[in-house]
Amino acid sequence: MYEFVCESGHLTERYVHFEQNIVQCNCGASAKRIISAPAISLEGWSGSFPSAHGRFEQRHLDKLKAEQKANS
Repeated sequence: MYEFVCESGHLTERYVHFEQNIVQCNCGASAKRIISAPAISLEGWSGSFPSAHGRFEQRHLDKLKAEQKANS
């Protein structure tokens, strides 16, 4: 997935081969690949790297503990 911007300033994302630098924009103009920041969130000070999987896993473990406590 790469981001491209055309001469008119339209921003678009495309899944292309890493060597491809120019695509056609939705407006019809040529769009050049740009360097953009990744869309990730890292919490460097605590060493915790939050993710959807991590939140799912924690909710699953909390639910499992609650069920085990209710059944004992």
